[in-house]
Order: sequence, then structure tokens, then C-alpha cells
Amino acid sequence: MRQGMIGGLLLSPGLHFFLTRVMPRAVFPSLSARANIGLRVAIHQACMMPLIQFTLLFVSAAMQPAGSIEDRVAAGKQRLHDKWRKGFCASLMFWPAVNTVMYSMVQPRFMNLYADMASLIFASIMSYITYKDCAATFETEEVRPTLAVPSLPKIDTQQLPAIDMLTEAVQTIPLVW
Repeated sequence: MRQGMIGGLLLSPGLHFFLTRVMPRAVFPSLSARANIGLRVAIHQACMMPLIQFTLLFVSAAMQPAGSIEDRVAAGKQRLHDKWRKGFCASLMFWPAVNTVMYSMVQPRFMNLYADMASLIFASIMSYITYKDCAATFETEEVRPTLAVPSLPKIDTQQLPAIDMLTEAVQTIPLVW
């Protein structure tokens, strides 16, 4: 229910405004078609990803039952602080591909529908990431087969934060999908 309210009341109107008012002006006639699509995807990522991250993480936590408004804001801040990196990594693995398809194949009149469908899928993924730690665990006596995910070699990431984020993104995707 919360994710539907967040998507319907916050994300969809913002996305509609962005796709109908901002992106039609982001046309670069002097560039090739591929460069034009790549630049539009980069603009889309830079403008929309922070809005999506904030609404799905902060607002969903702030809508949880709490004693006061201050408690809700504190819960939103805490969830945003705890989960933004995994969400950012999932966003980087999902949205560039989705937006590349949108700006290269989808007619402008259907972009809102396409983006809303992709947002629904992404909201489901983000909801899974957000509430995965809160999920109830059921103990059964049967043994479930597990998927063996090979571990990546350890790299000193103190000096290379970009490699740290890339490593985390690569390790997050099998958990999300």
C-alpha cells in the first residue's frame, strides 16, 4: 500500500513532468543518434535517480507507524543512511538499460507508460532490498538447495572507492534478482 502511494503520488507525477517538460528539450542535433541517446540517459540518471532513491527509502520509512513526527523523520533518515548504497548500486544496474531502451525504441507518447511499468518493477526490487532484513524467517525441517555464488577476490578498497562500489553492485545484483 505504501509503495503504491509513493509511486502514484510522488514518483509518477515527477516522472511525467520530467518526461513531458524537461526531456523534449534535451535534444542535441549536432551529435550522433547514439551520443544523443547516451546523453539523454545520463541526464535522466542524474536528475531522477536521487528523487527515486529518496522517495523509496526515506518516505517509505517515514510512513511507518511511529509515536511522533520526529520519530518518523528519524526512521526515514536511518533507513536512507543504511540502505542508500545498495539502492544506488541496484539503480545503476537497472535504470541505464531501461532508459537506453526507452530513449531508443519507445515513442514519446508511450514513454510515461513504459517508465511507470519500469518504476513498478524497480519499486518491487527496492522494496525487497529495503524490507529484506525485516522479513520473517520460517524454519522448516527440509533442506533447501542454495545457489552457490562465487566470491570475488578481496581488494584493498580504501584507496579505490569506485572499485568498492562496483564490487558491491556486482555482489548486490544476484541478491536482488
